[in-house]
Amino acid sequence: MTKLLKAIKPACFFQILIAGLLASALTSCYKSPEQLGANILPENSRLKVFYSDTATVYAYTQTIDSVRSDESSKSLLGSLSDPVFGKTSAGFYTQFQLSSTTHDFGTNPVLDSLVLQLYYAGTYGDTLTTLKVHTYELLEDIYLDSVYYSNILLSTGSTDYSDLEFSPRPSDSIPVFPDTIKGILRINLSNRSDALGNKLLNAPEDAMKDIESFQQYFKGLYLITEPVNSDGVILYFDLPSHFSNLTVYYRNDDKDSLKYQYPITVTCARINRFEHNYFYAAPEFKQQVLEGDTTLGDERVYVQGLSGAKTVITIPFIRDFKNLGTIGINEAILELPGAPEDNFFDAPKKMALVQRLEDGVYDLLPDQIEGEEYFGGRYNSSGNKYEFRITRYIQSLLLDSTTVNKGFYLFTMGGSVNPNRFVFNGPRPSGDTLSGIRLKILYTDTD
Repeated sequence: MTKLLKAIKPACFFQILIAGLLASALTSCYKSPEQLGANILPENSRLKVFYSDTATVYAYTQTIDSVRSDESSKSLLGSLSDPVFGKTSAGFYTQFQLSSTTHDFGTNPVLDSLVLQLYYAGTYGDTLTTLKVHTYELLEDIYLDSVYYSNILLSTGSTDYSDLEFSPRPSDSIPVFPDTIKGILRINLSNRSDALGNKLLNAPEDAMKDIESFQQYFKGLYLITEPVNSDGVILYFDLPSHFSNLTVYYRNDDKDSLKYQYPITVTCARINRFEHNYFYAAPEFKQQVLEGDTTLGDERVYVQGLSGAKTVITIPFIRDFKNLGTIGINEAILELPGAPEDNFFDAPKKMALVQRLEDGVYDLLPDQIEGEEYFGGRYNSSGNKYEFRITRYIQSLLLDSTTVNKGFYLFTMGGSVNPNRFVFNGPRPSGDTLSGIRLKILYTDTD
C-alpha cells in the first residue's frame, strides 16, 4: 500500500480523495423520489396513490355491415375456412384503360390469347392452398369518384373466362417474353371462351378514341374464388402496378406475335367485395354474434377484418369512482388478453379502439392524439394481448358528467384490407388461470 501511495503524485491523490468524499456524501444523502421531503411533510398532507382493476367491464361481439372498399391500397382475392369464424371470401372489380388511343390492330386481326396479369403485394394464410378463380365481365358502370362498400354486388356476364385452379407462388419468377418477372399471377382468359378477347380485338373505332368511351364499351372484370374447405389463403394484389394489366395477344395479315396492353392505373375504379358465411362458424360464436346472446361475451369476444366482426366494450359504473372523493387518474390501461387456445394464422399487428357514441357511430379517443407509443394497440406476442392507455378519457368521465359513456368499439386496424382475426378472453372467462378484459387504474386521492 505504501508503495502504491508513493507512486501517486500528490495532486492526483488529492483529486481522488475529494472524489471519494463527494461520492460518499451523495450516497448517504440519496432517497428514492417518493421519500424526498417526507420527513418535513405533515402526515395528513401526503398524497395517497391507489391501484384498482375491479371496475365492472362488459363486452360482446357484433357483425360489421360493411366497410368502404373502393380504391383500397390492395385488391384482395381468395378464401378462408376458419374453425371459429366460418368461411370468408374476397374478390374485386376493376376497370382498365387504353395504353394508346391511336393503336391499329391491322387487317384481319386474329386472337391468340387474352391474359390477365396481376402483381402480388402479399398474402395471408397458407400459400400451399389450391384456389379456384372465376373471372366474369363486368356489365355495370363503376366510377372513380363514387363511394362503394364491401357488400356490393354488381351485374356481371354469365361466362366464366378462367375457372382456373392454382396455388399461389408469389416468390416465383415467371417467363413473360422477353423478360422474366417475379411475383405475378397470370390468368388466361381465352382458354374457355374467346368471346372477350374478340370483343377487345374487334372494338369499334369509337370505343378506342378515348378512355371514357372504352370504359363504356368494356366496363371491366370481376374476380372471385370458390370457398375452400380448410385454412385457405387471401392474396393481395397491387393493381395500379406497372406489372398488372390485361394483354391481348394476336396476329394479322401482316405480322405475327403482336400484343396490346390495357393497364390498370390509379384512375381506374377498383372495388373489393367481401362475403362471410357464418353457417360454418363455431356454435358459441353464432349464438353470441348471430343470435344475440351477449352474456356469452363474458367468456369470449371476437374481432375480424374484411367487415367481419367488432366488439363492444362498456364500463358502465366507472363514474362511481367519484364516490371515493376527489381523485386524479394517474394511468388507466384497458388490457385485452387473447384466448390461449386460438392460433389461426397470424394475430393482427394492431387493434383500433374508438369511443362509441351511438350504435354504429364512433369517434377517436382523446388519448389517441398522444400517438401510438402512448396510446398502444400493438400486439404483445409474449403476453398474447393488446393494451390501450385511456387515461385522459377516464379522467374526462369523472370530471365532466356530459361526456358520453357508451363504451368502445374494438376493431382490427385496417380491417378494410386486413383479413386477420382474433379471439379474446371476455371479462369473466371460466378457469382460474385465465385473465379477462380489465381496466387497470392507478389514481391519487387528493383529499
